[in-house]
Amino acid sequence: MNLPEEFFLPYHSQSDNQLRLLHYPPTSQQDLKEGKTERIGAHSDFGTITMLLQDSCGGLQVECPRGSGIFVDAPCIPGSLVINTGDLLMRWSNDQLKSTLHRVCAPPVDHDASKGSQDNCISKVRYSVPFFIQANPSSLIEAIPGTFDRNHPKKYEPIYAGDYIDMRMNSTY
Repeated sequence: MNLPEEFFLPYHSQSDNQLRLLHYPPTSQQDLKEGKTERIGAHSDFGTITMLLQDSCGGLQVECPRGSGIFVDAPCIPGSLVINTGDLLMRWSNDQLKSTLHRVCAPPVDHDASKGSQDNCISKVRYSVPFFIQANPSSLIEAIPGTFDRNHPKKYEPIYAGDYIDMRMNSTY
């Protein structure tokens, strides 16, 4: 986008970043299939960027581009982070960067922990550590110059980061 390297720093000087440790306990495969239990449904992250450290268990899936509804596995690559573009960065870039729709489904079956039939199989324990990077609540988020023109108009009205996060949280919870 031809921006100075430190363009976004002033927008993140007083932000409310969050670091979480997520634990997904072993779960019956049958309960997952029947919808009695689930991991995390398809969603996008609200902020600017999410950095995710995940274990080798599996279960993270991302939607193929262009809202296809088709999800593919995002396997762990040892020593790496998954970087998700968040909704605010998508707004800033006028959709040049897309927010990542993702979900956590059942990881592969732990056959060692399973007893009996396939329906009684238990999924593996899964851990992940996401770091959610948020813009300052008072930052006005609007399309960056150069991401819009007469043929590609602005897709979003300007909004303060704090108002956007509040709106999303209120609609979610």
